[in-house]
Amino acid sequence: MTARTQWEDDLFEEKQQFRQLGIWALLLVTCLPVVGILGYQLLTGQLVGDRPASGMLLLFLSLLVVLPVFLGFYYATLTTRINNEGIFFGWNFPSGSLNRIRWSEVRECKLIHNRFVGLGYRIATPYGTVYNVKGNCGLHIVKNNGSELLIGTCRAEALKSALIAIGAVSGGASAAGGKEEMQQNNDKKEAI
Repeated sequence: MTARTQWEDDLFEEKQQFRQLGIWALLLVTCLPVVGILGYQLLTGQLVGDRPASGMLLLFLSLLVVLPVFLGFYYATLTTRINNEGIFFGWNFPSGSLNRIRWSEVRECKLIHNRFVGLGYRIATPYGTVYNVKGNCGLHIVKNNGSELLIGTCRAEALKSALIAIGAVSGGASAAGGKEEMQQNNDKKEAI
């Protein structure tokens, strides 16, 4: 008999990374001056500007700020898993462990088209806490305690199919109390 993995019964799994060209262009534009000036000063031996930063300061900024920012964006992964036990989601750092919401903790959930809420991790938006890498589609969850969160997805149809298979949503795109129909969507949260 083979050993079962923790995620063997997943009905939905998605891993998203920051691979948008615009993000990388913005990172390059903001970080390139530090690395460029460091390279110029090291290669030519000439300091740049009226009050030049030392080569050590520029090296410090490059190694302890610029490099970690690039590596963080490159390796950051938002993982979402859904199975009969609940919804598992989170970033791969600092610990890599996923947050868990049991279906019994969910008052309502629905797939929505949302207004732009930013990228990464956001708190206090119209959707509660937001975990988003790209796109304007996500799983909006309201827990029994009233807290809300939105988990972005690029695979809305696959997520909807998994939620329907579990019984968390009916043919529409929402559920309340974990398994029953829920109220109409308001204008800020357009259901898929």
